[in-house]
Amino acid sequence: MDAIHKIGINYQALAVYLVNFGILLAALGKFLYRPILNLLDERREVIRKNLKEAEDLRESFTEELEKQQEKTNTLVTSMERDVMRAKGEAKEEAAKLLESAEAERSRILEGAQAYAEEIKQSTHREVADEVLLRVERIVGTVLQNKVPESVIQESVRDAWKREYAREQS
Repeated sequence: MDAIHKIGINYQALAVYLVNFGILLAALGKFLYRPILNLLDERREVIRKNLKEAEDLRESFTEELEKQQEKTNTLVTSMERDVMRAKGEAKEEAAKLLESAEAERSRILEGAQAYAEEIKQSTHREVADEVLLRVERIVGTVLQNKVPESVIQESVRDAWKREYAREQS
């Protein structure tokens, strides 16, 4: 014990320090330790509740995201189907329009050909009549009263009809 005294440790002071420390520990335990533990327990409970809410929100968000993705996929599929149907309808309509245009073109072309043929026939008749008239005049002038005019006209017309009939066949 002398060695302890030589270092400067006093038993009475040590006992007082231990009693003071015990009182301090009891006071801290009663006034601070329990409230701090309660505060920590409350904080732990709040954190646990927040984590549970976050997990619930994450699950809810994931479910909603899957639903929205499914709706989006359904809409995209529906839109693609609508686009394909519209393309098919457009092709059908284009084919109908082309067919109609082709029919109209054929009708117009046939009408134009008929009109051209009619004009050709009319022109041909007019030219034939004009040529016949001129031939009659020329022959009449050449023959000058040696042959009656009615005979010349009849001869030229008969010859003309035979020539015209040969051209037509």
